[in-house]
Amino acid sequence: MRISPALTALAAPVLQVTVVERLPLPEGTAPDVVLAAVVLVAVVCGPIPGVLAGFTAGLATDLVPPADGVAGRSALVLCAVGYACGLPGRLPAPAVLALGVTGGSLASVAADALLRDPRTVPEAAELPLALPSTLLISSLVWLGVTRWRAGAAARRIPDAFPSRLGAPARDLSVLRAARPPVAGAAPRRRPLHPRRLGGPRAPRGRPGRAWAHRR
Repeated sequence: MRISPALTALAAPVLQVTVVERLPLPEGTAPDVVLAAVVLVAVVCGPIPGVLAGFTAGLATDLVPPADGVAGRSALVLCAVGYACGLPGRLPAPAVLALGVTGGSLASVAADALLRDPRTVPEAAELPLALPSTLLISSLVWLGVTRWRAGAAARRIPDAFPSRLGAPARDLSVLRAARPPVAGAAPRRRPLHPRRLGGPRAPRGRPGRAWAHRR
């Protein structure tokens, strides 16, 4: 499944403002869909698409009403999160998702504190309630993407044999697999050819004997 960074970056802030923040949820428990979308794009597509998605989504978050914070703060934080989560590493994807969401939430509060934003204290108080919901949303979306990709890969495997009698096979390339080498089998020897020039001939009176070969 291919995820478009541009489409995700444009759709996530709109979904956050028009749907998520208007749901009848307890105060401070609304998930950060923008952060979850950027982390997901970075994990699936890599660091460069993660940076592009983070910058676009962060700038849209800072400029789309009712934005009242410092312009560019979310873009900077989400760019760093998208690049860090897109780097290849040894951690599994669910662990990267969890670390990216947690680190992004903490970095957002830290950036507000450095900029002396008056929203720092309310955001820090809402963080223990909003972080679990953001983790849940990102995990559910990742599970759906993984299942969809697995199903698409299974559907792309062609059938080597027809489903009904007389129907042509779709692809018989699977039948041309190379033979596995037999353990202990000696390599095939080249055929021995008679000497064309020189060398003794077979004795007379014994037809059918092979030519003598020099060892």
